[in-house]
Amino acid sequence: AVVSTQSGHYGRGLRDHMCHWESKSHGRSRVVPHIKSYTRLSPDMKSAAWFLLTSANLSKAAWGQLLDDGRFRIRSYELGVLFVKGDPQKVYNKENSCGVLVPYSLPPRPYSKTDKPWIADLKYSQLDTHGNKWPVDTDNQLFKEVG
Repeated sequence: AVVSTQSGHYGRGLRDHMCHWESKSHGRSRVVPHIKSYTRLSPDMKSAAWFLLTSANLSKAAWGQLLDDGRFRIRSYELGVLFVKGDPQKVYNKENSCGVLVPYSLPPRPYSKTDKPWIADLKYSQLDTHGNKWPVDTDNQLFKEVG
């Protein structure tokens, strides 16, 4: 999910790295967690050089923004834990793996050309898995309709 089209973090190649949430081995494919996780997986998907578990969205508010006057501004303070073993730039191997069980199915299934991320500030006509439309308050004029 992308929080907002106005926040300036959707696009710019980010979509090429998005994958579907699936957690078949944990039986949680329909339960997308609010946490965010980022990882560098080995090509064989059997080890990770690093794994970041955080509350931080991919936004300027969470990661910061360099202002024109040279100051750095962070508007939302987030918390995360970075798991690393050894040098994350080195070749993957058992000794250099951070040893974390990821909460999703591997390999991740990348978005197709027709897949679209869910964006919180858009209005959707399709029903969700609970039979509801988003937003529930359809009188809210802040939302624009998408197909």
